[in-house]
Amino acid sequence: MQSSHSIKVEIGEQTIHRTTYRYTGKSMLPTFHPGQILYLRPEVRGIRPGDVIVYRLEDKYVVHRVIGLRVEGYLTRGDNNNFIDDALVQPEQVMGIVDAMDTGQDMHSVSGGRKSLWVAQLRWQNRRLFNSIRNYIGAPYRWLRASHWIVKVWHPEIARLYLNSPDISWVKYIYHGRTVACWSPETRQLTCQKPFDLVIFPPK
Repeated sequence: MQSSHSIKVEIGEQTIHRTTYRYTGKSMLPTFHPGQILYLRPEVRGIRPGDVIVYRLEDKYVVHRVIGLRVEGYLTRGDNNNFIDDALVQPEQVMGIVDAMDTGQDMHSVSGGRKSLWVAQLRWQNRRLFNSIRNYIGAPYRWLRASHWIVKVWHPEIARLYLNSPDISWVKYIYHGRTVACWSPETRQLTCQKPFDLVIFPPK
């Protein structure tokens, strides 16, 4: 999160002071995306669970969602994070509540409160469920890859393309005109698309 500047926003006959910040992180995806401008309401006395706040953490700014109020401070979490933040946010750290964002094409209001917290909690639950299913399905796949059993029955015609230059060398694995794997002899790193990682292995 990078600080930008203070502005005045005219709403009807009212002139409201807002602080703008350009979002640069990933912890609030998909709520915010890098490059978007966030508008902060500096009044923080009425912070509720579900509100999105910007707060100072050492020499940087962080934008996260408040998920609980404690006597010692605010409990927060990023919408794209798997875990609650370790430390409670103190009121004096808070710069403001995010109540609008500019996507570069138009401006949207950013809601907070109980409904927004419920949406965020649903997203976190879906992520946990997806990770559980992925781990469950991934175990047989990892066993199949480690056993090398599939190479006995599947023999795709994969061509190797050797690329050499003074600076770098690569080996590309081509299947039907499409690169499905790359091998770097210098780093001994193989990147391979599924399911070709069942039959393509790092050279010995």
